[in-house]
Amino acid sequence: FINEGQISKVFNKIVADLDSNNWEKIEPGRQERWVTKHLVRPVVKNTLNNIGESRLILSSDGEVQPKQINRFSMTFSPDLDITFLNQRCISFEVKLLRDNDASGSMTKAIGQSIMYHELGYSYSLCLLFDCRSKINASLVEFVHKKQYSNNRVKLRLY
Repeated sequence: FINEGQISKVFNKIVADLDSNNWEKIEPGRQERWVTKHLVRPVVKNTLNNIGESRLILSSDGEVQPKQINRFSMTFSPDLDITFLNQRCISFEVKLLRDNDASGSMTKAIGQSIMYHELGYSYSLCLLFDCRSKINASLVEFVHKKQYSNNRVKLRLY
């Protein structure tokens, strides 16, 4: 069992490392699975290696899939997750905001992130990548100020 204080430290370090990462521009046509596997997962894996947390298991879309959660006759599965044995530690939802349905993608990702926390993850991180032709600078500030469930669900926009 990993206690909440330990998970909190890992979560905050991952958030800081993701925030300080110099993200490459996402090519048109790239899918969320590609972004998860080639951009987000390596940063999270590197953070876990750097802090020496070999007890934690990183699963992700495009690799070993996170274990599905079956509730309410539905299945839920984050894009990435960090677990310790059967303990759900951190979930990650990755969404690309595109010109055709940015608001739908954003609200779905926020809802999914909150849902993962409610379904047992100690912490949940919603990662939004703005791939629209016109980026709104005030959206970054808006998103980064948001947190839910006593700061256990955070949003980030890149």
